[in-house]
Amino acid sequence: MSEKFREGSGIRFQYTTTLNPFILKVKHVKERVVFPKEISYMIRIRDVGLHLKNRPVKYPQITGLGYRALRLTNKARNTLKKSASEGGLTIERVQQFDSRVDSLWDDVKDGYNFILEKTSGYLNWRYLDPRGGEHVAFQAVDDSKALGVIVIQISRDDGYLEG
Repeated sequence: MSEKFREGSGIRFQYTTTLNPFILKVKHVKERVVFPKEISYMIRIRDVGLHLKNRPVKYPQITGLGYRALRLTNKARNTLKKSASEGGLTIERVQQFDSRVDSLWDDVKDGYNFILEKTSGYLNWRYLDPRGGEHVAFQAVDDSKALGVIVIQISRDDGYLEG
């Protein structure tokens, strides 16, 4: 979006998130306001070899060794850690968000200067309507109260699934 267009439209700020090196070098991107929260992209890698084949890296052997070491570390930690459901907290797959998510939204929305609306109506429309893509939704519940939500988007790249 050009500076002239932003000024003419009354837009005061614009956030851009990208890791594309070419775009990061462009002057108008470098001068933009930094997004106030760190953005992360997490994936679960079930087949390290297949992942590295589909997402090439500079040093695949070292990266593969690192992924395998992390998998062993997480497996050991998860074996020693107490199950979340033992404390009354349960994780459930969501077919339709309900009023429990609206209560969670009411609890958290005022704690942010900038946040997109996350009511049940929005979440159902954005993530659970098949026209919005392939998503899987879960919520953490304790005593029938929603404590958190996670939505995983499934993407396919030549048969290679990422979520």
